[in-house]
Amino acid sequence: MDNKYPHLYFKNPSENFKGFKYGQRGNKKEMEIRPPEYFEPKAIDFYNSLQNYSTHLTERIQQRNQKLNVSKHIEYVEILFHGSFDEDSFGEKYKNKFGLSGIKFDELNSRVVFAIVDLDAFNEFIRQINLYLDEVEHNSPEYDTVIRYIKEFDLLTTKEMLSKYSLKSNVHYIDLVDDKAIFDYDVIKEDFLVYLNNRQISYHWDETNRTIEVQNVTTDSITEICNNYDIILSVNSVSTARVSPGKFGEPERDYPFEVNFDNDVPVIGIIDTGISDLTPLKSILINSGNDFDRFKNNPLLDNVGHGTSVGAFAALGKFIAKEPQGTIEADARLLSMKVLDNQAGDLPVSTIEGLIRKAYQEKNVRLFVLTINFSIPKRTNTDFSAYAYALDKLTHELDILIFISTGNYDNVNQQKLNEYPTSFINEEYNIQIPAESLNNLTVGSVGDNFKDLIAGISDKNHPTIYTRTYHLDFENSSKHKVFKPDLVFGGGNYDADAFGPYSGGDASMQALSQPYNDSGKVEFFYKNLGTSFSTPLVANLAAKLMRLYPELNCQSYKALLINSTEQYKKYAFNNYPESQTKYIIGNGIPLEENLLYSNNNQVIMVLEDKIHPGKLKKGTVKYYRLNIPEYLNKHPNNSALLEINITLCFKTLPVKDNHIAYNPIHMAFNLFKNLTDEELNKALGADTKIKSSVLVGSSNNWSQDAYYKGRILSNSQKVRYTVSKDVIKANDNTFVLAVNCIYHKMIRKVLANNPNYKKDHDFSIAISIRENAAKSKLTGRLYNEIQAINTLENIGDIELEAEN
Repeated sequence: MDNKYPHLYFKNPSENFKGFKYGQRGNKKEMEIRPPEYFEPKAIDFYNSLQNYSTHLTERIQQRNQKLNVSKHIEYVEILFHGSFDEDSFGEKYKNKFGLSGIKFDELNSRVVFAIVDLDAFNEFIRQINLYLDEVEHNSPEYDTVIRYIKEFDLLTTKEMLSKYSLKSNVHYIDLVDDKAIFDYDVIKEDFLVYLNNRQISYHWDETNRTIEVQNVTTDSITEICNNYDIILSVNSVSTARVSPGKFGEPERDYPFEVNFDNDVPVIGIIDTGISDLTPLKSILINSGNDFDRFKNNPLLDNVGHGTSVGAFAALGKFIAKEPQGTIEADARLLSMKVLDNQAGDLPVSTIEGLIRKAYQEKNVRLFVLTINFSIPKRTNTDFSAYAYALDKLTHELDILIFISTGNYDNVNQQKLNEYPTSFINEEYNIQIPAESLNNLTVGSVGDNFKDLIAGISDKNHPTIYTRTYHLDFENSSKHKVFKPDLVFGGGNYDADAFGPYSGGDASMQALSQPYNDSGKVEFFYKNLGTSFSTPLVANLAAKLMRLYPELNCQSYKALLINSTEQYKKYAFNNYPESQTKYIIGNGIPLEENLLYSNNNQVIMVLEDKIHPGKLKKGTVKYYRLNIPEYLNKHPNNSALLEINITLCFKTLPVKDNHIAYNPIHMAFNLFKNLTDEELNKALGADTKIKSSVLVGSSNNWSQDAYYKGRILSNSQKVRYTVSKDVIKANDNTFVLAVNCIYHKMIRKVLANNPNYKKDHDFSIAISIRENAAKSKLTGRLYNEIQAINTLENIGDIELEAEN
């Protein structure tokens, strides 16, 4: 018999160190790109760059409409570097010496758009390029050697601005430059507003996110805008992927189940095609009126069937995929947030932002499901989209969590089946916007359909052939800690026959359908597959957590979900190392038995606290002492006696248009030995190597390393530790959990003086400690003993019964 217990708040007092910094790495030099030592090829590139810049500048001047009387004009130069441009070290030099102000940092900061803010200084830049072309002796050159890091450059043209523009869309998202980076922003903005108003162009100007949303604008107008109003970086056409599945299937006489709920269940917002109220979901829909329909019609009318299926999985979980009968207790109620009325279409980002904010403020909705992605996969190594940025900022501001699907790879055929799983490395499998969002939780799919009818092309623990993967270069996956998806879950599987893979067979997922008419006949079930099924099923787990522990912040739910995943496995992907496998399956599959309750032999704790990033070059550390029961000193097991899983999650205020420093705050954790305060302060202050101070020798560094500049920092990290009885005894039954925080090195000079970052930052940590022994050797004492010797509090007021 294994008793269920509530999770615990970890309240052991924390201590702050005076400062934290990474020590030097011996003979390792910082991982920065070095200019190539070949000069003639570079001279050709520079010569071509000068010619292209001159030609495109002449064309741009000719393309301007003088009748518009635009008050000011600014030119932008796009520079490709051999590696990541270090804004913290070289930004001021480029601005002061060359008159170039960095505006947008893309492709891991190797592609930078600069505004020419001082024409005289920019002429010095051109002079340096010409000096390079005239140079004979490059070992002692007359030019500034900093330009060797440049690969090529050109004027930012209207053609480049419109590279993501599509005639198929009626909604376009215009990215604006940073108003603080150029001098004439406000003047050009006023002229631009006059243009929009005079031509009666419908627009939504978001100064905070530096975007304009325009609708039903001709190509000629969009082109004219880019030609004349020099506060524009790019135009992105907003169109969604084709949602699936459809709504038709085998008809049944009536729904064989009904839905009941308790008043304390949370509400999940379903951002989709509507949720039909002609289904048993009617009893748990909280909509009143049409406020949450983008079209102001009826959010409880689903003309596609997609939103109804997604809502059912979010509220009822895996039961829908089985044979639901009788009365089902819902884990959540639903708010239908209708943003699409067809299988594909335009999707204004401002509308989604407004609906989420409204749902949070008026309905206290904190969990949302978004399984409608933009149609085109992200290009490899491209930066964070404006859509992901908008959602990340919203999640940072509000206590919410959005569950986002990776999107589906729809072009499944026999060739792809033959290539599986090596095809995941191809760009066409990259995730779709906004799945790269950092503050929210992204979900991919494994082949489970929860019916034990797996006859598909992969088993239930392997990623499906349609799930999408992270868009950073697989070859550099070990360099960055960041990856998506965060989790994977069952979403149904493809069957295979002589004609190739097909959906809707035995391996697909059973989903709830809406009625196709009002005659009383309904299509209760249909079979299909997709990350649109996996994503709400993970949100259902979060709803169960929220019901049990409603006072936690949403990053704690995210941490608990990630922390519940099974021990890392390669899923038989022998051709992918661990770092690349995480681009496909993330942290793995969340397990409900590791998520909702603690038990006699496993205690789950949540730590919620704040930490300051410190000074310019020296961060801070907080440490917490965790007391381990002494009865374990006599346990019959020795090796790997305790399994400890720790997950850190925190919300970040992202930096727009800076790929590498999008997450500007670094946090990390590790377990250390039971050292004195003085010893810890010395070790974690980098006066000595921390390797001799860590608890587990195989984990000789932090959960994330911020020593090197050219890395995208993750705000979600999980580490699994196994601790022997000898280690427990050697540390007098006390471990030290340390958390550090420091500014991103790439832009720390900017951050250290910004009140949005120069402050305490919230973080959540989920800690799971499990007695790792055969069932016959489990003591059943761990939960009560840990609770007795640490400062812990029950989370929530939960009455639980023993389970046989």
